[in-house]
Amino acid sequence: MVGAITTRDVLLHPFVTIRCFGWRIFFKSLVSRRKQTFLGLLQENHVTTTSKSGVAEIVGQCVDLERQAGQIYKLLARSFSDDEPIARLFETLARQEQGHAELLRLCGLIAEREGWDAANFAPWQETVPQLMDQLSEVAAAAGQVSDRVRALELALEIESSEINYVFFGVVAATKSNFVKSLQAFHNTGCEHIGYLCREVTTLEPSLADACTVLRERQIDSFSPGPE
Repeated sequence: MVGAITTRDVLLHPFVTIRCFGWRIFFKSLVSRRKQTFLGLLQENHVTTTSKSGVAEIVGQCVDLERQAGQIYKLLARSFSDDEPIARLFETLARQEQGHAELLRLCGLIAEREGWDAANFAPWQETVPQLMDQLSEVAAAAGQVSDRVRALELALEIESSEINYVFFGVVAATKSNFVKSLQAFHNTGCEHIGYLCREVTTLEPSLADACTVLRERQIDSFSPGPE
């Protein structure tokens, strides 16, 4: 099983997986196809929600943020297809954003089943539409950029926004031992920014200071993960 949640994650946390999704999903996740994602498995087995509740709307908007960021990275990867190191960086960032979107969709599904702490997410409620506007501006700039330094600056601009805080706001507001226990929900932000800063510092040393600021501002603020 591939994607944000792997077979290894399920094996490391069998009891919380069974409590949240039942024995059938647990066993199917162990024998799933190699290219199967955990979210896809849930959808195939109708462990989904068609709710139009506020939770579904809120989380759906946050998923859209991650997808929009991913589309920007895909655009930059195509624009710099002749610059292999830069293209590879943006392709990887796009895949990571896809993983973030998958994790948020799981949070939305689980929150509908197990509960949502609206007060916990409240600080980020008004940030979401502002981020949508900000990413739209970055997308417009990305469509015209031809300089590799400016392209890398756009990536730093995305990750210096509050998009990662919103991600962790959704995770923190989802009342579920499954979400609380699995490292994927908690480590992905630090790994994402850590990867970006390492690559950018190597590719363009002049942006090293900006990467340091990003790491100090974002990584140190993220949840350290489940105990």
